[in-house]
Amino acid sequence: MKWIIGNSYNDEERVVCAGYENGDVKMFDLRAMSLLWETNVKNGVCSIEFDRKDIKMNKMVVTSLESAFQAYDLRTRHPETGFASTTHKVGSFEQSKRRHDAKH
Repeated sequence: MKWIIGNSYNDEERVVCAGYENGDVKMFDLRAMSLLWETNVKNGVCSIEFDRKDIKMNKMVVTSLESAFQAYDLRTRHPETGFASTTHKVGSFEQSKRRHDAKH
């Protein structure tokens, strides 16, 4: 297992999320002692971060190898397709530096 992080806004929200080297991301409901949701991000998970701890759970970001990150909207969960999300791949430092140098 690569990363694990918990989120708890109040007594009703007891959620732990785990990321694995094979790209699996699993969200567990500790109150029900069950798997709440799972997905695969196609590369090893580097980190998982929930939104601020002082508000209800509404966003989560998962970073993975190959410079990719996924942002999930935890307020909307479809029973079959899961949470709404967007995926972005970050360019390498050298590519960013070349683009910056070309502009100046």
